[in-house]
Amino acid sequence: MSESRRTPSDINGLYDHAGYWLNRLQAEMHGQLERRLSTHGVTAAQWGVLIGLYQGTSQTVRGLASFLSVDGGAVTRLIDRLESKGLVQRRVDRADRRSVILSLSEAGEALIPPLVQAVDEHDAASLGGLTAAERRQFLAMLSRLLMAQGIEPGGRPFADGAAPKQEAKPEAPAAPIEAAKSGKKEKLKPDKKEKKKSKKDKKPKADKKKKAKKKKGKK
Repeated sequence: MSESRRTPSDINGLYDHAGYWLNRLQAEMHGQLERRLSTHGVTAAQWGVLIGLYQGTSQTVRGLASFLSVDGGAVTRLIDRLESKGLVQRRVDRADRRSVILSLSEAGEALIPPLVQAVDEHDAASLGGLTAAERRQFLAMLSRLLMAQGIEPGGRPFADGAAPKQEAKPEAPAAPIEAAKSGKKEKLKPDKKEKKKSKKDKKPKADKKKKAKKKKGKK
């Protein structure tokens, strides 16, 4: 069908693109997570900073920005809000007075367990429509799609969802090795075709020697 004859029904619409549905799923999951975390007084973005500090991913704005894949300014604003809530504290680095070290306050550390539970429950509910096998398959495919975009997925879920590696079958040992194990020496017999080839290869050298001797005799 030519381009001029195509009708609107022949063209892929909004609902025909995977990106639309992935965006819908992400928006729905993110909204549900925000509602769960709001009961603890934090946002999904703030949760990322808190868990990053708790697990020791980094203690600096730059390191957290890399961990969260956002710019440093966004992390600074998140730290300001968390500090005002008494969950994060700043201190000047003694080794470099220009640097600031970030850490969780006592209140911040106490808040981590209920936050982890809330996020885990959200994750389980979001993927509750899949069986355990389907979830592993989904994560394996998602991992491949991310890697195709140059993004290296990490974390426990992707490790669990990775496709199992097939074990390589052991190759049969070569005959000389078996002979060595049995204590017998076995000589490999060359193939007949290889013998003929080797004789043909040797003939030109022998002919050259004969010609050289004839030349010497004439002189």
